[in-house]
Amino acid sequence: MPWPMWGRATRPSRPSCSNPVSVFRTIPGIGPELARCVHDALDVDTLEALEAAAYDGRLEQVPNTAMAHELGRTRDWVVIYFYDDHHQEGQHTVVTETQGPLRGRRVVRGLQAECGEVYRASSHVAQVARSRPKAK
Repeated sequence: MPWPMWGRATRPSRPSCSNPVSVFRTIPGIGPELARCVHDALDVDTLEALEAAAYDGRLEQVPNTAMAHELGRTRDWVVIYFYDDHHQEGQHTVVTETQGPLRGRRVVRGLQAECGEVYRASSHVAQVARSRPKAK
C-alpha cells in the first residue's frame, strides 16, 4: 500500500524497538510530542495501524496541526465535539487569539465575530455592575 502522507518519500524503515513513539518518530516531520499525541489519541502502535488511521480519516482527529507547532502553541487550543439539533456531529476549535482586537482572548475559530460580540456584551454588563452603588 502506498503512503500518501509522504508523497514521493520512501516508507520509513522499521525501528527495532517496540515503543510506538519511537516508531512514529521515524516518519519525517513527526517529533516526540506529536508521536505521543498520535499514539494516545488513536491508540495505534504500528506504522500499519497509523496508515489505516490515515486512510479511514481517524488521523484527522489528532489534536495537532503544523501551524500550532510553528507557533509553539500546541498546548493552547482545544477541539470541542458536539451534536446539533439534527444529531449531526460537529466540531469547533477554541484558541487564544494572537492578533487583532481579541488578542489574548479565547475565541472559537470561524466564529471570531460572534466571540467579539460576546466579549463586548460581557464588558458592558461588567461596566454597568461596577457603576451601580453597592448594597448595604
